[in-house]
Amino acid sequence: EGWFGSQTTELTLEPNATETISFTGNVSAVNGGNPIILTVVPIHHPERSKTISVDGFTSPLAIDEDLIPNSFRLDEPYPNPFNPATIIQYSIYNEQNILLQVFNISGQLVETLVNGTASAGQHSILWSSGQISTGIYFIKMSTDLHCQTRKVLYLK
Repeated sequence: EGWFGSQTTELTLEPNATETISFTGNVSAVNGGNPIILTVVPIHHPERSKTISVDGFTSPLAIDEDLIPNSFRLDEPYPNPFNPATIIQYSIYNEQNILLQVFNISGQLVETLVNGTASAGQHSILWSSGQISTGIYFIKMSTDLHCQTRKVLYLK
């Protein structure tokens, strides 16, 4: 058996539509190629079917230490000012409990975006404005050992 099990799935597309197909597999014990065969069959003209065959190759994997952050960081949200949403990115150096909250200018909690365990690495979350008023808001990320805050401006 290859690095992913055999799968048969049907996908129907309208004319001029596009779709992305992703493959995910476990390559821990496999070194070499695996055939990936895709067959496209037009519903109204099955005689025009096309088959595409490609080989997926793998090699032994290693962890790229440069990709694991070595610090706690809350990046500047973007866009800022924003309407209707902003992306909040943060990095942590090990698995830990994260609390990511939004406060208004008066210090009142507006929304809790994350409250739970996050793995080491970079993360991002989209915050949609919902029913908030135009104004300044503070995004606060905290763990047991660290705390960082960023300011955002929501404009209607």
